[in-house]
Amino acid sequence: MVEDRETKNGQIVEVTRDYYAIDSATNDVYYMGEDVDVYRNGKIVGHEGGWLSGLNGAKFGLMMPGSPKTGQKFYQEQAPGVGMDRAEILSAGERVVTPAGSFENCVHAVETSAMEKGLRDHKWYAPGVGQVKDAEMVLVKYGEQ
Repeated sequence: MVEDRETKNGQIVEVTRDYYAIDSATNDVYYMGEDVDVYRNGKIVGHEGGWLSGLNGAKFGLMMPGSPKTGQKFYQEQAPGVGMDRAEILSAGERVVTPAGSFENCVHAVETSAMEKGLRDHKWYAPGVGQVKDAEMVLVKYGEQ
């Protein structure tokens, strides 16, 4: 599980808990779903965007292949009515510098959504770490708790 906290003007607006599984034979990382807490004025007001594989027609997706190659395309989210995100690997050897450190051999992917036409979200993933940068966010800290 990976927890992600989104803030706006210093106030928490969303907390997600993303569920992943790693195939020990291929190192493929599968996205199994997410729990979402939406906040307003410090209180939970909803859970929009949450889904779990096996419920309400949702199926797990491939978050990142164990051996990513430029040009690969795959569905990350397959949750009808909630999220239908798809990714394409643009490169697999970039260097990314963030406040959390410098990361080599990062995978640069662009994500699109069948539910949000025109959405193109660029993200970078570091081996052994996960997402370190997207268009509006950079990793500031990571590690086990």
